[in-house]
Amino acid sequence: MPQPPKKSSQPPKSKSAAERTLGWLGRQLGHVKKAVGTDVTKLPPTPPKAKPKPKPAPQAKPAAKPTVVFRDNKVEEAELPNQPGVKLRRTIIDEVIVDPDKRIQ
Repeated sequence: MPQPPKKSSQPPKSKSAAERTLGWLGRQLGHVKKAVGTDVTKLPPTPPKAKPKPKPAPQAKPAAKPTVVFRDNKVEEAELPNQPGVKLRRTIIDEVIVDPDKRIQ
């Protein structure tokens, strides 16, 4: 019966960053060289891409819109004392919204 191959005690060495980069660059140059050398007049024409059909919207009952019961807008402005012409503005909006679909009766 044949013996299985012996495993080496050392892990395989990984390539350095420079070797990986040069390998990637060589592959890219190979792709460009092949593209430049290809005669495009002999290639078959590519078919036009089919546009996806729009899906019909599901027919559901129209949901009731949430209503705003209370709204309070506040705007606060303050000018910076060490930088004339620069204002800080804070806008605060407080709302109470009632959703009729989720309201407990």
